[in-house]
Amino acid sequence: MGAGDVNITRSSVSKNIGDGVNITYEGGLQNVTWSNVAGNSLRGVAVWFNESGLDTKIKQETGVAYSTFRGNLDVGLRIGNFCRNAFVNISSNSFTEGQRAAVEIESCWLRNSGKRTVQIGQNLFERNHRLAVKISPAVNMNLTIEYNEFQQNRRGTLMIYNEDNVQLPSLPFVGHIVRNHFRNNTGWFVIRLALSLRGLDQNLLVEKNTIKNNFVKELYSNIQSRSRAAGVVCVGSSNIVLYRNLIENPGSNYEISSHLTDQSTPINATYNWLGSKFENNIFERILDRRDLYNLALVLFHPFLLSNNNVETPVTEAGQVSEPNFFDPVEGHIIGGEVNGEITLHDGIYTVTRDIFVHETGILTIAFGTTLEFAEGMGMMVAGLLRTEGSGKRDVRFTLQGTSERELMSRAALPADLMVFNNTGNTNVTASMPSNNTAEDSPILVKLVGGRNDLEGRLMVYVDGEWGTVCSHGWSQNAAAVACQQMGYVLNPEDWFLEPSNIPP
Repeated sequence: MGAGDVNITRSSVSKNIGDGVNITYEGGLQNVTWSNVAGNSLRGVAVWFNESGLDTKIKQETGVAYSTFRGNLDVGLRIGNFCRNAFVNISSNSFTEGQRAAVEIESCWLRNSGKRTVQIGQNLFERNHRLAVKISPAVNMNLTIEYNEFQQNRRGTLMIYNEDNVQLPSLPFVGHIVRNHFRNNTGWFVIRLALSLRGLDQNLLVEKNTIKNNFVKELYSNIQSRSRAAGVVCVGSSNIVLYRNLIENPGSNYEISSHLTDQSTPINATYNWLGSKFENNIFERILDRRDLYNLALVLFHPFLLSNNNVETPVTEAGQVSEPNFFDPVEGHIIGGEVNGEITLHDGIYTVTRDIFVHETGILTIAFGTTLEFAEGMGMMVAGLLRTEGSGKRDVRFTLQGTSERELMSRAALPADLMVFNNTGNTNVTASMPSNNTAEDSPILVKLVGGRNDLEGRLMVYVDGEWGTVCSHGWSQNAAAVACQQMGYVLNPEDWFLEPSNIPP
């Protein structure tokens, strides 16, 4: 509980069983400089104090500079949740090949506990296996992240994230992320940002960063989350502003992904370079309400017209068009907002984005039309929906790929399920494969809608009816049981979803 100064300079702290350095009290100066911290079986350096109700009233500073953190099996540098005024400076270090977060900074949740000033600058974060920087939750803090290099990190790079907790919105946070470079990183996001939705005293400005040539993809390629989809920059609250950044990642589906489900407050992403000088191309590079009706809108006009100058005065001023409802190349691929009048004629259409019929919109679906919805896609109607159908020319809504596989799937069904399959519930049963269903199990389970036997939406057959499995309470153990019922084995090393990341 006491206070004291700790100075570690020009030292090698490596291959220890446990933490390399563990400082467990508050107050004084903790200084780590010109040292090598590598290969420790737990954390490289941990500075923390678990008695949050105590305060020695002694000034506290933590400085880590000109040091190398490499290959530690737990967090490289952990700064704990001190509930007092404190100063943390992490500068000119190299963090490489860590198995978990390279830097993790925790926050104090107590009101009126003082603010911590945190500066992270001029560091190299490279080839870390999880995150480079993790701050969750982010409260009672003044944060600056500037002039860092983030390269080749896997499974995410920077995360500043507040869970939906009633204690957090009343606590202050001010953050500034400026002049950093993010290149060649992978994961389901590069930057994930979310403060408290009702945090009136919380704000974060992200400006003048270069975010290029990163490769982002969904953890599970055929599962589309409706609130936490993959994106290079993922934004989950409207008190975050993206301003004058250079964002261009052609190997990723989306430059910006909205994680905000409060549609009343759009996300401000104006004055950024977003990979193209053409508005229609940018629409395709942003995931927001235009794609999934439950998400907040991302405002990106005006946008920069230079891909190398964040200070350029040349911008595209205002919106001059709307996203295409019909794919300009493949006319049978549809989705998006309907503000005017659109008619779908006889045929099969694949819905790859939500259909959102606004109050002013009219969507007419003609006789014999089939809409095949991609994984996770749906329809919201606030205007007028007209459907026409009769007998064999009914309008039909089903899963993507169902029509193509329907005859083959019906032939593969067990005889005792054929009667059920001939009911009106064709959109539930028609895609049932025969080779990934656990027919010998007392409860039949199967995957539907996937590209192969190893992926898709999980369904169970109970009391003569197929139904989907709710994600609430879903865990790794439950997934392992389902896999075993289908004759597979779940590899724990492939399970990266945290409970908060499971698609709703």
